[in-house]
Amino acid sequence: MEELNAQINKTFLGKEDHGIPTWNLEMKLSNGFHQGFGNYDLRFYGIVPIIKIIEVVGVDSWEKLIGTTCRVRRRDRMIRAIGHIVEDKWFDIEDTDAVEATEKTGRGKKK
Repeated sequence: MEELNAQINKTFLGKEDHGIPTWNLEMKLSNGFHQGFGNYDLRFYGIVPIIKIIEVVGVDSWEKLIGTTCRVRRRDRMIRAIGHIVEDKWFDIEDTDAVEATEKTGRGKKK
């Protein structure tokens, strides 16, 4: 797993092109590339990822994420986790209760 610093440049919370409620973070990574993290269906994952992200990054609202520096963990060139820039606090999308509930019901899918 690769770990990089990143700056959050843009956030999205709303409905994507097909009307599916979702969220996304666009980041500039310390390797010079830009990459997104998110696009998970809120109907299945709920608000848990949003709350965990703002807690881990160290802000108190989604809007304050823009301009924040954080860390990311990538596997297979995909961002799998977001972390605090200094503290050892991480949010891994695959470790949420919402993911476990989704897998039990067979609804939704992990990306």
